[in-house]
Amino acid sequence: MVSIQPSLSLEHAEVRVRRGPRSGLHFVIAIHDWGDGTALGGCRMLPCEDPGAALLDALALSRAMTYKCASVAVPHGGGKCVIAVPPGKPLAGEARDAILADVGDAVEELGGRFRTGTDAGTTVDDFLKMSERTKYLVGLPASAGGSGDSSELTADGGVAALEATAEHVYGSSELRDRRVNLLGMGKVGAKIADNLAGRGAHLTVADIDPGKRDLAERLGADWSSPDELLELEGDFLAPCALGGVLDEATATKLRCAAVVGAANNQLANPSIGELLQKRGIVWAPDFIANAGGLISVASEVDGYSEAEARERTAGIGMAIEEVLTLAEREGITPLSAAERRVEAVLATGRSQAPPAR
Repeated sequence: MVSIQPSLSLEHAEVRVRRGPRSGLHFVIAIHDWGDGTALGGCRMLPCEDPGAALLDALALSRAMTYKCASVAVPHGGGKCVIAVPPGKPLAGEARDAILADVGDAVEELGGRFRTGTDAGTTVDDFLKMSERTKYLVGLPASAGGSGDSSELTADGGVAALEATAEHVYGSSELRDRRVNLLGMGKVGAKIADNLAGRGAHLTVADIDPGKRDLAERLGADWSSPDELLELEGDFLAPCALGGVLDEATATKLRCAAVVGAANNQLANPSIGELLQKRGIVWAPDFIANAGGLISVASEVDGYSEAEARERTAGIGMAIEEVLTLAEREGITPLSAAERRVEAVLATGRSQAPPAR
């Protein structure tokens, strides 16, 4: 085990890098901030040749989780677990069970200071298996004592963010007849697409999995390749796949009024926010737009009801509107406005030290 405490070059509270004794695979648990004593964040499998990529992913995503928590009044800090898996054939059978046991043990060792749930590449079945090693899991099925699939509230929050951005850009939150180009038809993206189709939006969707085309046709959506979709004209681009989709080359080619989606870490770097602003394209900060899933799993830790979780998720729209209004008033990017808002919350006294066990 390697445990890295904060240094001048690392803002995180704690970072653990381990090679699983059963699986032989590397994984990272990064804690950006302890919040009120508990950090929340998903556990994902990242196909990569170099385990260093998992470290970088965990550092970026755990920081985003802290900002996400502070943005929607969740009192916890941000964490993330990223498992480096060999590219190619997905892990299955005994090999998959081995890494799940390794991660489960590492989560249990933290004694409840880090709670984790499903993320890209992991499933509810994985977490039912992991629950044999740790009790500090969120998002398990209701039958197993959890709050169930968080993708529904993540999608609801994404739609609320779209409505708020439409109000800001067009003066109306109505999404009927708006042209939405949606990238990524996974659990969350498909639910957003279904919601938008029901509202009468004109949808074009894309996914790296051609098998998603049948779903697009059932929704009455046009189908595109991911690369082509990023250059289509529309009112909104909705990135709902993995992060980093907006780099300089992509941002230069966009033909939309606003970017609002459920993907994490959409901007390849902060300068992309400035480029979008110069081009007159509004960007709704991703760590607010996709916070519905966080609100869902936080309800398990904090003990509030499903009805309250839905009410809090609806508040994502108000948070987006506050950020976009601040950005416009101050002449700064939405990212800068969102970070300013979050830093005001963090300055009220969140601790970077782990609580007593």
